Amino acid sequence: MPSPRPLALPATALLALALVLALLLVLQGCAADDGPAPGDGEVAGSGGESAPGSAATAPPPQAEGLETAEVALVGEGRREPLTVYLADTPALRREGLMGWERLPEGTGMLFVFDEEREGGFWMKDTLLPLTIAFATADGGLVAILEMEPCEAEPCPTYDPGVAYRYALEVEQGALETRGVDTSWSLELPEDLGG
Repeated sequence: MPSPRPLALPATALLALALVLALLLVLQGCAADDGPAPGDGEVAGSGGESAPGSAATAPPPQAEGLETAEVALVGEGRREPLTVYLADTPALRREGLMGWERLPEGTGMLFVFDEEREGGFWMKDTLLPLTIAFATADGGLVAILEMEPCEAEPCPTYDPGVAYRYALEVEQGALETRGVDTSWSLELPEDLGG
């Protein structure tokens, strides 16, 4: 009886087999359950409490190095405090929340201008649906708009149609949930004009 001949595969078949095995190993590593992935956690407004330092409260990487301030929305006998990331230079205002995948619960971004201005905002490369509240120099809210992410130009402009000095961006729906409307005001620390 002749001895069995070794199986000979062409080099391309061996390469394809090696790639399939490598891909399977990578996929197996991605499927490993080592707990929640970064960004997992309570969703704002879900009714659950988030532990300190959880994904819902931990600042995203884009927040590193940004100054923060404590502000509040005031109206109807209530005061709703917020921690805001400050966009108070032209470069920071241009960047805004572009690329952010989440905002920690109870936070937003406050755009601070040197004087009252007109004009709108756009959502180019912004991943989160946002609500924007425009406020005058004295903190009075003059317009609130809902904004949707935009991945490719042309992106719509969200223009309040009135002059403003501050613009507060928060997770979409966060103001409506709290009952905030244009009868409310934005309370600012003194160093921001409050």
